[in-house]
Amino acid sequence: MHLGLIGYGNIAWGLTDLLAEEPLDRLTVLVRPGTVVRTRQALAGCRAAERCQVTGDLSDLLSDAPDLVAECAGHGAVSGPVPQVLQAGVPVIVVSVGALADDAPGPVPSPGRRGGRRAPDPACGGDRGHRPAVGTCAGG
Repeated sequence: MHLGLIGYGNIAWGLTDLLAEEPLDRLTVLVRPGTVVRTRQALAGCRAAERCQVTGDLSDLLSDAPDLVAECAGHGAVSGPVPQVLQAGVPVIVVSVGALADDAPGPVPSPGRRGGRRAPDPACGGDRGHRPAVGTCAGG
């Protein structure tokens, strides 16, 4: 599997630590252009995947064709690169689900068809985790 990450802070660091137990084929991490070198240093000896790549350019992430992208960068990423990733047909897991509760989160596409694939409701995990009795997610 090829996983893309948007951001490399505490959440992504913890995720890559967990992935070391069963490494992926590839990991591509998108960070702000000014943090590429620092992130490469942090991922030196990365055991989360056989091949780890860090980029500051969304087009590089998309051209690498990840199977799945996990947003781990915060609210700005949900209205920034996430819609573009979905438009490219790549499924996204939104970790910063609080951004979806904002009154005006920006151009976040609603769940549905994007690029020929079904985009899962990104808030399901957060919704189930915070309000399990509500059951607003499909199947929940």
